[in-house]
Amino acid sequence: MRIAAVVLFVSVPLLGNPFFSITDVGTLGGASATGYAISNSGIIAGFAENSSGNQSAFSYHGQLTPLSATGALSSQANGVNSSGVVAGTVFTAAGAVGGIWNGTVFSGIANPESYAMDINDQGWVVGAAQGNAFIDRNGALTKLGTLPGGAWSAAYSLNETGQVAGYSDTGSGNFHAFLWTANSGMVDLGTLGGTSSYAMGINASGNIVGSSTDSSGFLQAFLWTHTGIQSLGTLPGATSSMAYGINSSGSVVGYSGGHAFLWANGIMTDLNTLIPLGSGWELDAAYGINDTGEIVGTGTYNGQSHAFLLDPAQGSSSLLTFSALVSAPEPNAGWILACVLALACYYRRDESRNVRRAAKIAHRGCPQSDRGRLG
Repeated sequence: MRIAAVVLFVSVPLLGNPFFSITDVGTLGGASATGYAISNSGIIAGFAENSSGNQSAFSYHGQLTPLSATGALSSQANGVNSSGVVAGTVFTAAGAVGGIWNGTVFSGIANPESYAMDINDQGWVVGAAQGNAFIDRNGALTKLGTLPGGAWSAAYSLNETGQVAGYSDTGSGNFHAFLWTANSGMVDLGTLGGTSSYAMGINASGNIVGSSTDSSGFLQAFLWTHTGIQSLGTLPGATSSMAYGINSSGSVVGYSGGHAFLWANGIMTDLNTLIPLGSGWELDAAYGINDTGEIVGTGTYNGQSHAFLLDPAQGSSSLLTFSALVSAPEPNAGWILACVLALACYYRRDESRNVRRAAKIAHRGCPQSDRGRLG
């Protein structure tokens, strides 16, 4: 019974046993900060407003380090590997330049009007340059093309074997998620019954997550495997969801209804129910998860927008406990009713703020004309 499993997850923090501890990654002195990616070594990449009101890329490994470059008006970091090399974009008066930070030194890897979105442990980088998805293998840049009939594409994530996920426009004028491999080229992943889909993350097995419109026009988080595409659903009371990150065990993070979620073993759970009560946090969106179960994203901390890091309590065994609860025995009817009523109250809120925020972040690497076209 699905609702029983969800209620069990909600009940655990109420009993004082959170699944995650939370660390304030902080800000750069401005009004907002987002943790966007985390490596398997625990290094975070993201972007934040600084005290001057400009957006700056940052890395975090125990302390927050701003990343910039000569002539940068603003910057953003989108991916990081286990060595701490960060992929992102510097915005100058001449335009956007995708590249990498090795330490605090930035090196451009593509032509102007380019965006670097992810990097793997081999140092390979993916992104988009002048409207074309690319993969850069240590200085050898390959354009990935588009889906049939399309004229624009962008790559958002890659794994260690060089499989790439992203999205492209099609002959119909809509965006579709794709998987690209060196052997098969670009493959259309389809939709959940709607017109458009957007791939944002890929794991070591080639499983892909993102979002797609359904037949009603709402965005739904999806998981694509080699058997096809499936909806991950939404949090209770929400009408839309978006998935951004997936790790090697298939755990997925994203946001739904204005709340960050973790999806595992077929169950989507609000991350706010898995952190200590009274922490001062409301977790708005989760964007990255690594193979040890650490999660990064953005949330509201004591009324301010901060980047966060979640660490599984008692090490990685916490996620094993989380997964085990999916198949735990169902509680009695009275307990279910009490928790369902509490859950209903918890989710009565407006989700529009984070729908707009996530749409903006999803298209940070797109030309201005392509932003906000989700749905």
